[in-house]
Amino acid sequence: MTPGSDSDCVDDLKRAFSVYDQTVDVVSCWQSYFTWAYKDHLTFFDRYPEVPQADLTPDFTVLLGNYGLVGEVKRSFPREDLPFDRTLEQIQHYDAPMSIKSNSDGSRVVPETQDIMLLLFSPSDSYAIARRIRERIEDGRLSVQNNLVLVEAFFENTEPRSRYVFRKVHTDNRPFRDSLLPKELRLEEVLGLHKESIKVYPEHFKDFKVKEVFCNDNPPPLYTAVYLWTKVFFTLLDKEQIATWRKGNPRRSVPLLVEIPSLTAQINSAFVRGGSVRTSWISDALEFLRVCDLAMKESPGKFTVQYHNLSSHSYADSAREGGSDVTQATEEYVDTLARRYCEGLTKEVVPPPPATTTGPHQTRLPVE
Repeated sequence: MTPGSDSDCVDDLKRAFSVYDQTVDVVSCWQSYFTWAYKDHLTFFDRYPEVPQADLTPDFTVLLGNYGLVGEVKRSFPREDLPFDRTLEQIQHYDAPMSIKSNSDGSRVVPETQDIMLLLFSPSDSYAIARRIRERIEDGRLSVQNNLVLVEAFFENTEPRSRYVFRKVHTDNRPFRDSLLPKELRLEEVLGLHKESIKVYPEHFKDFKVKEVFCNDNPPPLYTAVYLWTKVFFTLLDKEQIATWRKGNPRRSVPLLVEIPSLTAQINSAFVRGGSVRTSWISDALEFLRVCDLAMKESPGKFTVQYHNLSSHSYADSAREGGSDVTQATEEYVDTLARRYCEGLTKEVVPPPPATTTGPHQTRLPVE
């Protein structure tokens, strides 16, 4: 690695963590909003939707009676035309009639009316993105039968209360076709006609995020590793091991032998309500911890984790229990694991073997 690359490595890991974490926030915002504001009209909110006939995984789907909404969160769009169009291809797949979940048992229906809500977590670019999409619809490069509705999303970190804000892009956009809903609950009435915004505060979506943890995108290994270290591994300890862990001595670790399939099953049954954590997520996180020198691979699918307290007692307990210090605790773990990983990568770079000679060496002269 070149000088300064460790710092770049840490920054890249933390940036990827933040992007995914905010996507989880946005999905949690809409889950809380539909759960409470539409409690008498919400049929089902699917946080981990799959569309088997097309192998699609939007960020969420919502069924409100006979009205369906497919939600997709985009942090940014490529500026170059070809990558931009490829990004739109994914969204265009959502335009086909889709059967979406109508209950937690997995039953599906095809709604009478269905729209696509594209959430742009890039307010400074949202109007430019909307213009480019409209141009492609007008010249035929993008064909959508259902309405593609663009909503910009951003986080307002202002006193006294921070919040996420969602508002419809008001140029080069299409309406929500939710006239089946009562007038006061129509998204087009609120976001479109009256040009109001929807504001969701952390206290509104916190419980959904704590219980669900993930979204439908593959998480960065750092994200899953922090989750395992702060929430899951502790529950695998016995009383004696908990006492050792609470001493906070970084040199005193508790060896935990974990198997990826059983650990994934345990997380899906006891921790994440949607039960959609993939074995690949856990595998990637354990490999991440191996590079951090916090786990050893014993055999395929089996690791020994050297579990110990990487933080102060209060922060560690807050991260595990969702206390008032949870944000500060998480930030500390993110920074610690990111740095350990980047240091581990440096150690894993194997230099080329030295040149060896087994006999007289004859220099070859260049051919003129």
